[in-house]
Amino acid sequence: MFRFALEEKNWWPKVEDDERFHFRFRKTPIEKLGRPDEESSSEYVDVNVRISGRLAYGYWKHLDRESLFKVVYQFAIDEGIAKQRDRLDLTSFTAPERCPYDPAKINFGLVFELEQDARPIGFV
Repeated sequence: MFRFALEEKNWWPKVEDDERFHFRFRKTPIEKLGRPDEESSSEYVDVNVRISGRLAYGYWKHLDRESLFKVVYQFAIDEGIAKQRDRLDLTSFTAPERCPYDPAKINFGLVFELEQDARPIGFV
């Protein structure tokens, strides 16, 4: 079991119509919390997310800038961290037409716990 804490969030400049985001999480084994070796036992996990302009400004056009940032952050947790993926491409083909999250219920300061197996080696 690991604790994940958001360390950094970035909304990078547009590339064509696509928006790009980067999230860095600190991953710490639960049994190391509060111990002298907590820092050395922690590692950083990065998740990069690209969202197409068609999805962001077409299907999900009702989301303001802050709400879109929160929704992409939740995708980074649910589809990135939980599935051990470091890159996500959200398009009208890979994401639902209707936004699946309520941005009002998403908190950037969230610390969460998640069980993870060893990351697979090779192609998945």
